[in-house]
Amino acid sequence: MKRRLLYWLCFFALISSCACSKSEEGEPIVEPDGPETEEPSTTQFVANWNMEEDVDLTKVAAAEAGRWCYLGGWMESAATVSQESLRGINGSRCLAIIAQQDVDVMIAQKITGLDPKKPYKATARIKTENVTLGKGAHICLDYLWAPASEGVTGTKEWTSVALDIDEVPADSSIVLCLRLGSTANSSQGVAYFDNVSLQENTDLYLRESEHVRLMID
Repeated sequence: MKRRLLYWLCFFALISSCACSKSEEGEPIVEPDGPETEEPSTTQFVANWNMEEDVDLTKVAAAEAGRWCYLGGWMESAATVSQESLRGINGSRCLAIIAQQDVDVMIAQKITGLDPKKPYKATARIKTENVTLGKGAHICLDYLWAPASEGVTGTKEWTSVALDIDEVPADSSIVLCLRLGSTANSSQGVAYFDNVSLQENTDLYLRESEHVRLMID
């Protein structure tokens, strides 16, 4: 009995030794099918995303790449835009829109170098003081009835908002806006914007064929 047990112990030891040797020699180890483990992209496409660099908020006709610009908007004479020190997150700098009447105005940045085949997600931190009526403070793209994040109204501490961007134009660029009010949905009050980010949206499950593109959050 002992001799038979010793025989089987030697046999299993020999098998294990062979398996280890093959693995050490570079033989592929087959793993079960599962999700890809590639690290998600962390490229930050927004220039001066934390508002720490000086910003010239003189009104311009169109957004420019690589910097924040003031585009004005509806009832812009009732709005003031500024770069504020010590009012951002943890006492940093931020951008502010201040309106004593209902307005629809925005600060914007043109972002280039995007891949039209990929989805993106924009995020921002917004703080408001007595923002009333309408859409409130939010982020959006710059065209009529463009998609927008949820709006922040009332008096609130720093709040995170997000905007899914599923379609990028063929020229690989978008205009991302920091906005108070919106089309036919104006607002008033004070809105602060900080830590604006645009990155590839890796939270989506994507499948694409010749005629259909499936995106599931």
